[in-house]
Parts: sequence; structure tokens; C-alpha cells
Amino acid sequence: MAKVGAALFAVWVGFAVASCGASSGSSEADKSASQILTDAAICLRHATSVQIEGTATSSGQNVAFNDTVASTGAGSGYFSVAGAQIQFVAVSGQLYLNADAAFWEAIGATATDSSALGNKWVTASASLASQLQSVAGFSRLATYLASVSGRVSNAGNAVTPDGRQSVKLNAGGDAVYVSSSGPACPLYLHVGVNTASPADIALSNFNANVAVTPPPNPVDGTTVPGG
Repeated sequence: MAKVGAALFAVWVGFAVASCGASSGSSEADKSASQILTDAAICLRHATSVQIEGTATSSGQNVAFNDTVASTGAGSGYFSVAGAQIQFVAVSGQLYLNADAAFWEAIGATATDSSALGNKWVTASASLASQLQSVAGFSRLATYLASVSGRVSNAGNAVTPDGRQSVKLNAGGDAVYVSSSGPACPLYLHVGVNTASPADIALSNFNANVAVTPPPNPVDGTTVPGG
């Protein structure tokens, strides 16, 4: 179902950058495009946490997301699809979701179970958590950076679409913005141009403390189909 596919994409965005970090600071604009991209990849491999906010399109559905994730896998945030908001908390290896009944029914729960789970915090099954994380692996973002490494060009100093100083790398119609001073971390990705799945992703608050606790009194969804 398109709505669910878009939702999974949004969760991927959150988990995909859960392994980010800081490289040595210097003036990035003077480096080659490939070196800047390498520096950004080093940042992504070593950060302890990052906040991700953005929009994307998947299977014709518009998705918005805002979450903070740690390299340990802990994190929290939300994504919205077609006006419906889905919250998530990941802590101590367990995923919790809070979504409406339509979401649960769309991923395979019965109408009765969906009604019981809707708009409540739910302990997700290992199967669902695995599905989300398989869509979300950090390797997806690393693979993207590797895929453009041979065709990036340094466009020089620029301001990201959300107003931060950076060095802009062009890769066809895509753009990767990397911090121009201090740790060379990716700040903004404008990807999927001229495809059915464009995305704008802002990254910030690298290495901030991420304090996450399980939601109170979650409903057990571990035995529910789709849960």
C-alpha cells in the first residue's frame, strides 16, 4: 500500500543517519569535491546522534518527518503521511509506535485489532521493527554517497535551503551541502530530482545527548499481524 510504503521511507530517513560523526575541521571549500564527500562520509560514520527533518515523496504520497536518533539505535520522532501522523520511540532494542487504526489495518492487522491499537502507544513486534530497520539501514545513505562520488563537482560556498553556510556539491540534479567550517558534516541533501521519489533532508544537532524512555503503558502489539 502506498501510504505504508511512504511511512517506511520516512522511518528509513530517521534510522539511515543513526551513525553520523565529526571529522577534523578545516576550510572545505578549498578541497576537491571527492575529498569533501569523503569528509562527509567520515562524519556520518562517527557521530553519536543527529536530528533529521525533511520531506519526501514515495509511491505518490507526500511524507514529512522530524526525528532524533542515536548511533545506539535509540531515538524518537514522527512522520506524517497524507495528513496522518505516526510517532515512534526506539529504546533498548524495542520499537514503539503510535498511529491511527487505519495505519494498523493497512499493514495487516484485523479491523478489531486495529481499533484496539489505534491512537495508542504500541509495542511493535520484532518482525515489524526488522522491516522498518531493513528499509532504514545506514547503508542506504552510505550507498548514496558512494554512488555519486565519481560524478560530484564542487560548486563552492553556498547557503543551504534552510539558511546555513555550506559548501555545495552537485551530482547531476542532486545536491549535497556540507558544512564549510568546523566538522565537515552533511547539512542538507536534495536528492531524487526528476524521479518519483524526491527528498529534501536537513541534518543538524550532531552528537547531542539523546535521552529516550519507553512510553507509558504501551499496548502489546507483538502478536498482532502487522504489529
